[in-house]
Amino acid sequence: MNRLTLTTVALVLGLAGVPALAQTETPAAPADSAAAPAAPSATDAAGPAGTAGATGTAAAEAAPADAGKPAEMAEATDYGEQKAVYHMNYAGGIDGSGYRPALNNMQNHLDAVGDANLDLRVVMHGDGLGLLAAAKKDQGLQAIISGLKERGVDFLVCKNTLDGRNIDPEKDLFDVWPEDIVQAGVAEVARLQGEGFVYIKP
Repeated sequence: MNRLTLTTVALVLGLAGVPALAQTETPAAPADSAAAPAAPSATDAAGPAGTAGATGTAAAEAAPADAGKPAEMAEATDYGEQKAVYHMNYAGGIDGSGYRPALNNMQNHLDAVGDANLDLRVVMHGDGLGLLAAAKKDQGLQAIISGLKERGVDFLVCKNTLDGRNIDPEKDLFDVWPEDIVQAGVAEVARLQGEGFVYIKP
């Protein structure tokens, strides 16, 4: 048929109520056609159930066992053997309280170095004898001095001061023996320094 004939037929059919041409439908996709892959879920992205993020777990397992612990404290200092002379020629008050800091220094010195490693001498002259005079009446000072002597500390008393001030070591001072008395306090300090004793004025 030519174009004119087709047009005429279409017109006649249209008047008769018959659709000229059936609408062409788009064929449905086959049931087994491949669908677009679904986006992975948060669970799938994190890995199989129970892994809870394998990367984080592995990092935690790889961390050192002692991570986060405070650093070890430095080992105690080894001061070695020492020799020291404590020079006391000052007043400490009637009750002797002014001498207590010096006695504390001696105790701390022994604690740090060790009794066996420290040769400690205390040389007293002039007002320094006030320490033993106060201890004569103070049991607290007596206990401290006796404790230091038990740890090897020598308390040396100047004979010149005893004679010059008319002091009786047995009656006026605490725990003084003949071997504790030196002729001159200042000379004894100098002698000890010559023997390698470190001078300390507490």
